[in-house]
Order: sequence, then C-alpha cells, then structure tokens
Amino acid sequence: MTPAVRERAEQALALIRGGWTQGSSWRTKLLPDGGLLNSYCMLGANFHAACMREDRVYRELVDKLAEVIRAQYPELGSGNPRSDGVVIDFNDLPGRTKDEVIAIYEKVLAEEQ
Repeated sequence: MTPAVRERAEQALALIRGGWTQGSSWRTKLLPDGGLLNSYCMLGANFHAACMREDRVYRELVDKLAEVIRAQYPELGSGNPRSDGVVIDFNDLPGRTKDEVIAIYEKVLAEEQ
C-alpha cells in the first residue's frame, strides 16, 4: 500500500470512528447545542477523506477494502464484481455494526505494515 493510500485509510477510519451510517454516503445531524454530528458509510468516509473527489488513491483504497471484505465474507463478493458494490453491500447489510466496519479498515491497515 502506498503512503497516500495508507493515509487515506487512516483518515477515513477516523471519520467512521466519529460516526458511521448505512444507506447513505454521509449524514449530518444537528445537535441540541447547535453543533453538527457527521456520520459516514465506508465509501462516504473515503470520498470525504479524498476532499470529495474520486482519484487514484480513492480507487486503490476501495479495491483494497473490497479485497479484505471478499476474503472475510465470500458471500458478499459473489454477486457483485465491482469493488464499490462489494463495499456498499458490506456496509449496508442489515445487522452490520460499526465495529465490524472499523475491523475491516484495521485489517487493511494491519496487512500492509
């Protein structure tokens, strides 16, 4: 993994740790004190970490996330050949937890040390 992809993965993971969502790239919630709480799906966090553009680093990270998901959850990769589809299917699966999403990012980062 290139240093740029590693940095992007770390940035996306930090966003997800701050708030995770399903069924949308990201959500913003107004808090009672007037502050905002942002939550992100896996692709949304990557997109925001990429300053809202799909570049080479974005694609490489999505491909790496999909590779790890396919290895751990082979049933998710069978019907969707596109990396972003695999990541979306994993993120949005009913019953999926934030901890499971975080574990995928941690595995991506651990594999490349």
